[in-house]
Amino acid sequence: MKTLTPIAAAIVFAASGSAFADGNSVEQTQVGFGHNVYAHQSEYTDGDTIKQIQVGAFHSSAAFQYYGEEYSNIKHEQYGAYQFALSSQEGGEENIAQIEQYGAGNEGVTWQHYAQYSAAKIHQDGHYNNANVDQIASSDARGVVYQDGAHNHGGISQIATIDAYSLIVQKGAHNYADTDQFLVINAVSNIDQDGHGNDADVYQGFGYDLDSMVTQSGEYNDADVEQYGFYNAQVTTQAGCANYASTVQGGAGNHSYTTQVGAHNYHWTTQTGFGGTATATQIGIGNSGAIVQN
Repeated sequence: MKTLTPIAAAIVFAASGSAFADGNSVEQTQVGFGHNVYAHQSEYTDGDTIKQIQVGAFHSSAAFQYYGEEYSNIKHEQYGAYQFALSSQEGGEENIAQIEQYGAGNEGVTWQHYAQYSAAKIHQDGHYNNANVDQIASSDARGVVYQDGAHNHGGISQIATIDAYSLIVQKGAHNYADTDQFLVINAVSNIDQDGHGNDADVYQGFGYDLDSMVTQSGEYNDADVEQYGFYNAQVTTQAGCANYASTVQGGAGNHSYTTQVGAHNYHWTTQTGFGGTATATQIGIGNSGAIVQN
């Protein structure tokens, strides 16, 4: 039995409904061989655009603009071989989704449902990188993933946010970064990874004016950040090998700074009070520390 490719399956599913779209446009360009491309603009959409460019071999691109989406844009550019891109927009307005891929075997996915004035952008250069940006019921959200290397994963989730910004930059191989922003206003998260096997996880929820920056260089460093409350900010910097840092902030007006240089250093910071400042510096091998402010 012949099985359907993901794009072919999407065509069968989408073709089951009618399509009466107003003032929309689609442009598709394919150069090479073995490409697969699909675009669907459904009824009750207006002023939307889709542009898909495939150069090389065996790329797949699917773009969907569904009910109620207006004046939004999807753009996919794929060069090399075996790239996969998927973007879906529904029920929002003036959103932008961009996926740009170079190399081979990269995967990029964006979801923008009931969002407005938001942008989801993915740039991948290398091999077998994976990235996703999800923006659900958000306004003025910005999610950007930039990957240069191989087997990196970058994920951004922005749900019910206002004026949230998240940037993930990965250079090297097998780095992993995730940012989740949920029910926040004026939240900023920056993750910068350069090396191999680094891991960073940032969660910002139920708060206002939260700020996080994580910078990792080297191998197998691990950083975990959780932020709630109001006007909290943290900076984590790791250079070396197999360092671990955890930062948890609640309350209001707290600031945390963690710096680790060396190997196998461990530090935990917890702030749940008001107006606290925590600074931790570890240089060397095998150090351990903790700060609690409540």
